[in-house]
Amino acid sequence: PIMSEMRSMRGWLEHQMDALAWRDSTQRDPSRRTLWRKMVDGGFTPELARTVVTHLPEGLTEDRADDWLANVLTRNLATVDPIDTMVERGGRFAIVGPTGVGKTTTTAKIAAHCVVKYGAAALGLITTDQHRIGAVDQLHTFGQILGVEVYAARGASDLEAILAGMGDRRLVLVDTAGMSQRDDSMTDHLRALNVSGVKRILVMPGGTHAEQAEDIVQAYSAGGLAGLIMSKLDEAVRVGGVLDAAIRHRVQLQFVTNGQRVPDDLHVPNAPVLVHRALRPRHSPVFALNANELDWACMPSAAGASLQAASV
Repeated sequence: PIMSEMRSMRGWLEHQMDALAWRDSTQRDPSRRTLWRKMVDGGFTPELARTVVTHLPEGLTEDRADDWLANVLTRNLATVDPIDTMVERGGRFAIVGPTGVGKTTTTAKIAAHCVVKYGAAALGLITTDQHRIGAVDQLHTFGQILGVEVYAARGASDLEAILAGMGDRRLVLVDTAGMSQRDDSMTDHLRALNVSGVKRILVMPGGTHAEQAEDIVQAYSAGGLAGLIMSKLDEAVRVGGVLDAAIRHRVQLQFVTNGQRVPDDLHVPNAPVLVHRALRPRHSPVFALNANELDWACMPSAAGASLQAASV
């Protein structure tokens, strides 16, 4: 008990020292506090905001500080190269994520891009969603439009057998059932997809709150994620939460979607544009912090995040 209390006291002292160091830093250079607020207002976590602005070079004008912040976030946000997308490089991918994030529509958009460029024979479509009413019918409808047969898999062995017959397909997409990141059967759900070199691509709405985004990425990253698709960008108010999770977990953005049209509303992500959108001011007094609240909110937490923070 004594050692435990000593460790607890040490942790408390370290936290207090970090808080004092942070306050001193923001008093010496108020622009750090300004940038911290811009990031948090944009949906980023306070922890990542502190980690970033701690590296801010001193003496920058407001405009140069803004440019520095945008450059740091852009440099740390991994996005797929347009010549190396899922469609271009091919492979076997399971499209996963919580319910209602747009997995089936996103699958159809990627499939359509593949068919347009390489033909229907290059594509394989599989669904494992046996729970949502009409899910199989929806993908079958898309398949008929594209001229591609859709196969339904009822478990890992079924999926393995279907995949074995698709060795000649350039791209195979597996549309999966939506599952809450806190569902007790998540482990079994992911294990059933871990067959024949299938890689998981997580779909998450662009407006997902940072805390929820963290929860989702942690749950679905068990065993590794091959990438992230930001869906429903057209509905998002703040996109910082998803960008924050992508940066801290070093998950590459594969696509962004901004509507229901197939295949039009699917795009290769542009990191500078996404960062600009996340940081642009919204001028909403409802969510504004006053001076005292800002001081409390700026207090550092016990841990920080790593990033590449080169100066301008």
